[in-house]
Amino acid sequence: MFSLNIIVTFKTITIKKGVFTNLLKVKQKSESFSDLFARLLKDKRPDLQEFYGAWEVSKAEEKKVHEGLKKFRREFEESFRRHESSGQ
Repeated sequence: MFSLNIIVTFKTITIKKGVFTNLLKVKQKSESFSDLFARLLKDKRPDLQEFYGAWEVSKAEEKKVHEGLKKFRREFEESFRRHESSGQ
């Protein structure tokens, strides 16, 4: 026995005529609009490795950042535990 279940979701969006015209200019012939949006969104995500070493930080600044992160993490975990124990 062979069974195939396919779930397809469609969303309707409204865009201005000029935006649609611009999208058509960058859309490739074999590309769906979903593929176009995925490509455009992917291209906008920066590669964080490009920024490695761009910010020179002193040891004092580095320590301050690490302490701030530790404090944030500790407060978040405490808040999470309080929320869990309250049953919400």
